[in-house]
Amino acid sequence: MKLVPYLLAFRKTSSPILQTSLINLYQPLKSSFTRTFTSDFKDTNVSDDSTPDTPSTVAKKSRRKYNVSINVIGSPQINSDIHMLSFEKMVKKDVRQSCSKMISLNLSKFPLSSTREFFIDVTLTDDKAITDLNRKHLKHDYPTDVLSFHNDQLAHQDEMNECAGLHSFAMLGELVISLDTAQKQATQRGHSLHDECRILLVHGLLHLVGYDHERNAESHSEMAAAERRLMKAVKWEGQGLIDLADTCKELISDVKPLPVSNKEKVKRRNIRTSKKKPKEIDEEKSDV
Repeated sequence: MKLVPYLLAFRKTSSPILQTSLINLYQPLKSSFTRTFTSDFKDTNVSDDSTPDTPSTVAKKSRRKYNVSINVIGSPQINSDIHMLSFEKMVKKDVRQSCSKMISLNLSKFPLSSTREFFIDVTLTDDKAITDLNRKHLKHDYPTDVLSFHNDQLAHQDEMNECAGLHSFAMLGELVISLDTAQKQATQRGHSLHDECRILLVHGLLHLVGYDHERNAESHSEMAAAERRLMKAVKWEGQGLIDLADTCKELISDVKPLPVSNKEKVKRRNIRTSKKKPKEIDEEKSDV
């Protein structure tokens, strides 16, 4: 019996539930079949002699691969001047670029620095579909901009990497983006849908690798700083999603109420000091 069929199945699947089952099956067998695993995945391009590695072979060995799957569910609305297929290609390129920078900057809270190959699914959908997911998984009955479904097994990725070596891989998880909500937010913030999706991708990717801005104030600041660092690294314009949300809250808190006239102040004072209810006062005025 070999581990190869199970590991290939894990490599192809994007279902977190199926991945968990395969990992649980893999863990007890790891110690017994380590030799089989490494021999079956042996790199035929690397010689077995003791010749030292050249810079080119070292670069080839350390090269990472990012496999991105883009899915479209529902009927998301985008600008008529952008074809959906072209938009999918742009999103796929952005995911690879941002994921590559995130790993190279070692922003992940999981042990991914030695992982050679990454898999990630991105679903573009509409408000109706993301509302259903938001209700099912987070108990929130309203549409949102992005949902992240991470792989719990990433915390044990170092064990996988130790066994797999140059053939190590990791399924980061899945991002779901509502293009309907993204379009509305892009219009409100004065930038394009593409820029808004980049902001959501950065936010979602950081959630996949262990960040949670809702845990406490320290985690909030930490994730906001990671967003700024990643946005700067990929040279994308604009702020991170957390900074944008914080700025919006500050603007709302800075809004001052309209001035109240002296006549209105006297009226409110009389209502507060009177033993009668406001409704009774209004009825007396109407009788007069």
